[in-house]
Amino acid sequence: MNNRFLLFPALLLSLFSCTHQINVDKPVDNIVIKAGFESMTGESVGSKTYVEGGSAIQWSSCAQDRVLYVFDSKGVKNVFTSEDTSESATRAFSGTVSEGSEVQWVLWSGKVAAEDQSAIVLESSTTDSFGAGYEPIGTGGSIQFQTKAGSAGRAVFAGSSLRVINPQNISSPNSFAQEANIAVMKPGDATLRNAMGYIRFTIPAGEGGHATIKSVTFSADENLAGEIQIDYSGDEPRTRIVADGSQFLTVNTRFNGSGYEAGTLFAVLPAGTYHHLTLTVTPFAGDAAAEDAATGEPYVLSSKNAVVVKRGQYTNAGIISPNAMRKPTLHLAGDSLCCEYSATSSRTGWGMCLAAALGGGDVTVVNRGASGASTKSFIDSGKWQTLINGVQAGDLVLVMFAHNDSSTDADRHTDPGSTYDQNLIKFINDIRGKSATPVLLTSVNSRMYNDAHTTLYQTTVSYANAMRSVAKTKSVALIDINQLTYQLFVSLGYDGTEPYFVPDNTHLTKLGAETVASMIAHGLKDLGLWKFDIPD
Repeated sequence: MNNRFLLFPALLLSLFSCTHQINVDKPVDNIVIKAGFESMTGESVGSKTYVEGGSAIQWSSCAQDRVLYVFDSKGVKNVFTSEDTSESATRAFSGTVSEGSEVQWVLWSGKVAAEDQSAIVLESSTTDSFGAGYEPIGTGGSIQFQTKAGSAGRAVFAGSSLRVINPQNISSPNSFAQEANIAVMKPGDATLRNAMGYIRFTIPAGEGGHATIKSVTFSADENLAGEIQIDYSGDEPRTRIVADGSQFLTVNTRFNGSGYEAGTLFAVLPAGTYHHLTLTVTPFAGDAAAEDAATGEPYVLSSKNAVVVKRGQYTNAGIISPNAMRKPTLHLAGDSLCCEYSATSSRTGWGMCLAAALGGGDVTVVNRGASGASTKSFIDSGKWQTLINGVQAGDLVLVMFAHNDSSTDADRHTDPGSTYDQNLIKFINDIRGKSATPVLLTSVNSRMYNDAHTTLYQTTVSYANAMRSVAKTKSVALIDINQLTYQLFVSLGYDGTEPYFVPDNTHLTKLGAETVASMIAHGLKDLGLWKFDIPD
């Protein structure tokens, strides 16, 4: 969407590389501003969306969307209003400014006039009284409307009504609290610029199509809500909390008369880096269609890393549901390095040790590994279909194949960069089609040395490289077991690696299987796919 910011009375705006020129044919008694919000799609992937199916923030029918606050070149705050109530990308607002002055700064505060106490502090960078960079509008002629590069000095929007509100009550499906967002613009801007950033999260529909979550409370080491100031003296609006700071911010789902609405919601907060961000989720305990529905026991989700929120963009917190703290079932697709063996066998598959590596207890592992299997034979034999039939939303599916894909047997052989990749992509698409998470595992490095036993060869290299490439292309989590085992075995040396393998130097002993399972468990934890404690 290519929004534009236009000043009329003459309804003519010429664009130059350095200035905007506004032609004036008669004394100005009414100015019309046609304004929309900036679109941060394209190079800024993750742009905020508003209105179902929309591609950018849009004007709505609510009262606070029908008023702009216009600061003129004399520093006076003027109220511009619109009668338009249609949902649209741009909207016309009309009003007047001080005699002999022109529009300088524009603010949308998300507040109606009776509730807005915003103000502006200007520090001139010129000898003019307000450093606006304007020639006053007279009875005719034209003025020069400077670009932001040549405009005034420091300008700070302030006032007790400029704040990150808390709690934020969602006012429309797939959106944010209507009064929560704030946007500004100055000379040279084509659109209103978002002053805030967003954390996006999705609440799935439960029984009856209603939301399964009543509220989500964010907390961090830094303040998330409170009174703010916006400094727009540079190229970007900068927002900071200056009073009444709170390290907690609650977002409530919307009740529409028949039930609480599921969908994708946005918490609105200043751009910045937040440490130890947690989400306290309050689910429903009873009928989610009732406005006074009882709440269930809250649970907490934590971010492993610092969370960066960028201005005008969202940071994704993913899907939040009452099942979020359910330990996901792990489904394993693999070969003889993974599969189950009898108690009397000298071999142990790493899949047999994975539950213990993840903490045991209520960990569920469905091991579909099959001796001799390749990606091709696993599909052709129906084993893959059996696995995928048992996958539920939120589960993890771990895939490790390579050794038998390199077989000369036509029923098993695949080529890296070709049929092997195609089979992996099928696995990924099928898993995602069940709303589960695929995890690719490069295969265990075999114990293959030169004749002098001084150099360990790296095995299944071409298949490992192909899997890495697929993981990158398809944005899939990957744990590089091939590299991890190679590095470990190099450090142990020829004699030190012997306890990890049975005599064929490919299949694993119990120690070898436990070691690989531990690598996988720590990999899942590091990727944020396993949110529970695991053994050291």
